[in-house]
This record gives sequence, C-alpha cells and structure tokens, in this order.
Amino acid sequence: MLAKHKKGSKVKRTSLAKDENIAVATFFPVFLTTKTQELLHCCVGEDVSAENPLKLLQKDDIISDMKTRAGVSDFHPAKHIILDYPEEELLLVYDNNFQYGQNFFLVTTQEAKEKLLNSKKEVAGLEKQDIEVDDEEELTHFEYHTPEPQPWFSLGSEMEIEELTQIVSQQKLVVRATRAMKFFGKPISFSDLDPTDPRAGVVNCAPYEDATHTLSRLQMDCAVQASPVLNNNYSQTAWRYPRNAHTQYCPRMLTETERTTIQKSHEFIEFLTSRARRMVLALQQNYIVDVFSDEWVALPGKEELVERRSDDQLKEIQSFIDPTFSKDESITCIHWHPTLHDVVVLSIMEPLPFDEHVKQTTQSVPSRLLVWQFSDPAQPKVLLESVAGTYCFEFCPSDQNLIAGGCRNGQIVLWDITSHTHRLMKQKTEKVKDSIAATETGLKEVCKPPSEKQCAASSTESGHHMSVTDVHWLPGYYKLSCFGVPLMNKTKLCLQLLSCSVDGTILFWDIRPAKSAEPLERRRLSEKGGVKTRRLKYLDLKCHPLFKVSVPSLSGGSDCSLTCLSLHIDTEKSSQAKEARKVLDNVDYADLQQPPLCNAKILDDIVTNIFVGTKDGEVVSTSWRLQKDSGGKFTSSKPHFVIPTHHGSIVTMERSPFCCDLLLCVGGDSFSLWKEGVQDGALQVSRCETHLYTSGCWSPSRPAIFFLGRSDGMLEVWDLLEEPTPIKFHNVTSSAVTNIRVQSEYSHVFLFSVLTFSASTSIADLHTSYPTQIMQNHLPSTQYY
Repeated sequence: MLAKHKKGSKVKRTSLAKDENIAVATFFPVFLTTKTQELLHCCVGEDVSAENPLKLLQKDDIISDMKTRAGVSDFHPAKHIILDYPEEELLLVYDNNFQYGQNFFLVTTQEAKEKLLNSKKEVAGLEKQDIEVDDEEELTHFEYHTPEPQPWFSLGSEMEIEELTQIVSQQKLVVRATRAMKFFGKPISFSDLDPTDPRAGVVNCAPYEDATHTLSRLQMDCAVQASPVLNNNYSQTAWRYPRNAHTQYCPRMLTETERTTIQKSHEFIEFLTSRARRMVLALQQNYIVDVFSDEWVALPGKEELVERRSDDQLKEIQSFIDPTFSKDESITCIHWHPTLHDVVVLSIMEPLPFDEHVKQTTQSVPSRLLVWQFSDPAQPKVLLESVAGTYCFEFCPSDQNLIAGGCRNGQIVLWDITSHTHRLMKQKTEKVKDSIAATETGLKEVCKPPSEKQCAASSTESGHHMSVTDVHWLPGYYKLSCFGVPLMNKTKLCLQLLSCSVDGTILFWDIRPAKSAEPLERRRLSEKGGVKTRRLKYLDLKCHPLFKVSVPSLSGGSDCSLTCLSLHIDTEKSSQAKEARKVLDNVDYADLQQPPLCNAKILDDIVTNIFVGTKDGEVVSTSWRLQKDSGGKFTSSKPHFVIPTHHGSIVTMERSPFCCDLLLCVGGDSFSLWKEGVQDGALQVSRCETHLYTSGCWSPSRPAIFFLGRSDGMLEVWDLLEEPTPIKFHNVTSSAVTNIRVQSEYSHVFLFSVLTFSASTSIADLHTSYPTQIMQNHLPSTQYY
C-alpha cells in the first residue's frame, strides 16, 4: 500500500524577480565588481546567494563610495536615484541569472522594497513547512510494481520507413586476377597497348547511347534541421595577488655554507675544467677582434673589387682530355698517387644511369684505368686493363704499387704497377713534345702508352653478384679473423680490404694465401731460369672472401643497395704503424701465410662500426663482427640504426681528416653531418636544394671547410663556423662534377683539387683562395661537433 501524502507537500516557489505585483520600472540594474562587494559587505557566495539574494545597504556608505571614487564608482549611473531616495537603507538584490543584464539591481521605491522583504519571509516559512513534509515523506515506504508491456498496433508508419530505405538491387561485379607461379617475385613491366590492334588481345568498349534503356531517378524528400546550441558563460576572477608568477622579484642568495659546498664539489670543478678552454678561446677572440671598428671603411673600391674577385676564383693549371681511350665515357673514380704527387689515376666507364649499371652486372666489358702525369698532359702514361668496367679503386696504404678495384660484374681486381714506377719518376721532355705535336696535327701516336694487365681477380662464384660500388683497405695496425674479431698485426702491412655492392653485402678479403701457394725453392729456380712470376698470381680467380656482412633494408625484407661506406681509422695508430713498418719494396705476399687464430692477440679497443650509404638515401650504422644466433650459427649483427635522410642515392661518405668521428654524407639534394656513437640521427641536415649533389670532399687544411660538387657543374664551398649557406661558388664546367680529390702535399705549398666530369680532368689551384697552412684556431671549434 502506498502511504498518503499530506496536502501542501508540494510548494511552488516563485522568484523574487518575477513577482507579478512588482513593476519592472522600480528596479535599476547595476554591476558591482569584487572590490565594491568587499567594501559594502555584499560578496557573492558569502553575504548574498541565489537562495538569499536580498541585502540592505546604508545610503551613507553608498554616497561615501561615490565621493571617494567619483566616476569610477559602480553606483555612479544610479547617482540621482540614490540621492533622491527618502529612506536611509536601500535594498540591493542579487540577480543570479542576469535577468536584467547585470549581477545586481537596486529597488528604487519603498513599496517594492516592502513587498520583496515580506515575500522573503513567506518563502522562508514555506521552505520550513516543505522541509517538515519532506521529513515525513522520507519516513513512508513505497511498493514497486513491474510495468506490464502494452500491445503494439500498426498505424501505417512502417510503410513509410520501408519506402525511404535504400536497397542495393544491382549485383556486384567480381574480378579475379591471377599470375603463373613461375612469375612470382619477378619484376612487373607495364606497357601501353593499342585497342585497335587485333594482336593485342583486347576489345575496345566505346560508350554509346542505348535508346531501349532508360534510367529514372527516385525523388526523395529529406528534412534536416540544425540548430546551434547557445551557451552563456561568465567568470568573475578575483586577482588577490597582482603579480606575475614567472617573474622573479627578489634575488635568490646562497648562504656562505652553501657557496663553499658548491665551490668544493666535484661537479663544479669538472665544469670549470671542461669549459675553461672554450672560455679562453672566447676571451682571445674578443681581445683580438674590435667590435667597435667600422667595417664599411675596410670595403674595397670598384677597382680593388675586380682584382679580388679574380683572385678568389679557381685557377686551372692543368687539364687532361684523351680522345683515344676515354671518348664518350665518364669518370667514376679518381685518386692521387700516395708518393708521386704529380701523378693521378682515374677510372673510366660508359656513362649509364645507376639502374642501368645494376642491370648490366652480368656483362664483362673490358675497361681500363688511366695514369696521368703533369709532365705529359697529351696522353696517359700507363693503361691498367680490367676484365670489366671499374666503378671504384684505391691505393694500398702500405704498398704504393698495389691498387685494388671493384668492377661492374662484382669482381675485385688487383694491379701491380711496380714495373712502371721508375718510368713515372723520370721527366722525358723530348718524348712529351713529340706526342703533343702528333696530337695537334691529327697524326698517329708517336708512342703508344704501355698497358698493364691485372695481376689477380676474385672468384666470380663466391664474390659479389652485382656491381661493386666502394672499396677500402683496412689499416695496418690490426687484422680481422674469419669471424670479424680484430687481431694484432705484427707486420704492420695492409693485407685486408673490404668492399660493398648493390646486392646489399659487405665482403672482407685477405690477399695472403691460406697455405703456401708455391714452394720457395721452386719459385727461386723459376726466377733464375728467366721465368719471373707476377706478384699475387696465386689469387687469380681463387680469391674468396674472408667473411660476409649483410645489411638489411629499412622495411626488413631483402638487402638494400649499398653505394658507399666509411670505416673508423685512428690517425694516431695509423701513423705509428707507418713508422714501425719496415721499408720493403716488392713485398712477396705469398710468403705471408695466414697464422692460426690461437697465436694472435685480440684487440678490444678497435672500433668495429661502419657507416654505409644506400641507393634510397638511407644511412646505416652496423658492426662487422659476426654473432651467434639461437642455433649456434654465426650471422651478421643487427644494424644499430637505419635512418632515411636523403632524397636520392648517397654518393659520398667521408670522414674529417681532423676529427675521425665526424662524417660527411652527400646524396640527392642535401648533405648531412654524422657523429660516431650518436644514434639519434644526424647532427645537421641541410635543406633540400633545387639541384643535385654529385660529390663531396673535406678540406685537408681547414677543419671546418668542405667542398660539394653539383650536377650543373658548380663547386660549393661550405664553412661550418660561418652562416648555414655556401661561402663561395665556383663555376667549374657545364656538366656534372662526378668526383673531387684534394692533394695537399705537392711541393708542400700548393693545394690542388681534382674535378672530373664527362671523361675530362682538371687540376685547380686553391692556394690563393684558401691558405694551405692548418688553421689551429678552427680545430677546437670543429671538435664540438
């Protein structure tokens, strides 16, 4: 049974502001700020609220506020009403809902004032009575009955819903494309077919108008109503402490005990020790440079400017162009001779795009290397023949007569120029004059340059399967085992080299025989009999890689295409190995057998990380040391990082000659600087330019300067200590600058830069533009990279 409620339990509460017996004209709305509320003791939430909105104010207090603040007072708009009011107390009402536009309003008549005060008392009595009724209702108990469902009667609304429902009546088309199993994984080539050709096997379906087919649209009426939601909000913030929280108004002082503790701490002393050198450098620069000097006075005039511009430009002192052996071919790599500073060696190959080079890896087209000398710019001094196009090569650091190169078909070849070294050291002026005269008159060559065949080549089965893109010799102060472990090298000779290829692998090679290739007595007898065998003959088509390192791509699938690499070489240890190395000429590498691993000492301070650049512009850092997997098999280490940085193939990765852990990477339309040991990314990446960079090289005399070659034949000079733009531009040629090499030891005075483009070589003098002496004050600033 439900308990009965008393009559009058529901009380209808009416707002004081909506009383029908009070005229609206008797109210005057005013806006009172927080400061005024505090002065008159009518603060919202404390003195007045929505339940208790009435507040009696003394007339004298209001008049005193108007006299004190004059026109700034909140009661200034109601000045005449307040002064004409007959009584001493005015009724102030809090308008919670802003019904009259402000947060308060004044009652201007006595009748309205009495009605509002009386209605307040009545409401208070009713609320008290309502509270008593609510207490009685809480004491009653209710019985809950489960509602019974009512039957549904159709009135025809479901027919309208079915008419407006869209039903897909047209049957969907299903197309299935299949491919033979033998074509899975092979590249797909798309081509355009002519639909009118009957041999194409396709039918041309031209659109036409069908008179028998009609398509009618169903008109549908849809009503959409969008009404914006109106929301009124307000805020009244009391700024109790008018001060900025992020401003320090009082200095923070340390006590004498705290100051002494900090000065004696290890961190403070280490900080001063590490920053003292940089601070001294800044003080020296501040003492040397006068910041108050007038730089405009030092600017040259028009005549002096023309002379200075001519001095800043590159001066070409030599140019090599051979129409016989290098016609319609491009230069892929170039190197200076380590000891003969006027001799330069370059490799030539047919100018094909990178993708075409990859497709023709199986072809063995004979190629050659050209050896040029300053004394004879008309024709090369020696021709080094190769079984295939040579993409890259490098001189052996410990043997100046030994050259290792990488070919297009994936082979590693070796040349021995011992028999031509004595000829290159001689100056034959008469022969040079005859060859120049014969070239100018178009006659046949007076003397054809001698050629030298390769002395050894790697095996075609166990080597690279695609083009070799970069070759480097390992330094002589260590050697590697078949598992990539660094071992001590007692001979201090460079006996191992590594190469990278487009097939995504890095192979390590050893030019020493695993076993004695030929007995010593038999070789001596053959030499006495007049049959002299070539050095490294035992490696010809029998050389196999020591071990292999695979570099995966960023997607984790097949191996990525490698274009260049860079390994860490300690300059100090390399120079010590060079001094300790015995001066040997014509070293017979057949006598240097590979010793057993148990007798070698393991070196733990050798950096085994190498940087590799890919065709897709990715920079990869990995280690050559092999690791065991879960099955106990030695596999390649996982790369430290693979970061896509450049929008194109990386063409150059070169370390600074002053900071061996600072790396310059050039590729696509930008360049980047990397630091050995920093795995978060590049230290600096240049913005994308409108042209492509084709080569790069560090300056051997100034640590902060490097050179960049562009595809439009321009040479850019960058300085890391200056603004992030090239400091100079040099127009070298109209074609692309494919390679840059710098020789800093010629006569110990001049600095030459070799720029190769379209099978022509130029020797430029940089002595007038950039001083050859090493700028020692630039070295500490560059080391902060």
